[in-house]
Amino acid sequence: GGLITFLAYGRKEALRDEVRLYLELKQKKARLKTVERKIKVAERKLEPIQTHEPPQGILANLHLLLGVNPRRNLYHCLSSELSFREIAERTPGGVCLVPGPSGVAELADLSPRDLAFLIGETGRMGSAFDLVLVDTAAGISRMTMAFLHAAREIIVVTTPDLTAMTDAYATIKTTIRQNPTALTAVVVNRARSGRQGWEVFQTLDGIAGKFLGRRLCYLGYLPDDDTVRRSVAL
Repeated sequence: GGLITFLAYGRKEALRDEVRLYLELKQKKARLKTVERKIKVAERKLEPIQTHEPPQGILANLHLLLGVNPRRNLYHCLSSELSFREIAERTPGGVCLVPGPSGVAELADLSPRDLAFLIGETGRMGSAFDLVLVDTAAGISRMTMAFLHAAREIIVVTTPDLTAMTDAYATIKTTIRQNPTALTAVVVNRARSGRQGWEVFQTLDGIAGKFLGRRLCYLGYLPDDDTVRRSVAL
């Protein structure tokens, strides 16, 4: 999947821990570990906000991992002209979640005006937080690219699978051409070892350097762990 981030943080050294927190949520880590990491964020006196922006065909489920049952989501922002502050949910771990919708057909093809509204609301609410993460699915849909073009820093999550690497490079290429000032970083998920994670990054970095004239930033890897899949059934 693709992970698109807006970062407005007070301490740069917190970036790696925050990325690891979010990716473990994406992997459906055990809720206990999730809470522990969010507590560490709170101890550093950071105020994180999570915005879930699933494009067409994607069902939003991040609220399940964060332990909240949202009353409203992004659909209500557009249909009832509500602000992000009016639909945001404060989670037990201190993260503020702006929930995405589940199976709402009207959001499959948003107008430029609606996309501009969502991006504007992200900026307006995000100005009060140290860190904003905007989650979109893989690919280069119009909604995904709208947030990619507005982001200051972008984290592309891939796996060692060739098709995933191909999709990741397509996203990187489009992003660099449309948003050349953004920092583009890579995280390798489900790697069998640190060496494999590094090799996947080197492949993407080499191609980007040769054909796009840009170097990428390596944020690390997450091991392929069967306990992640088992934790979902708990």
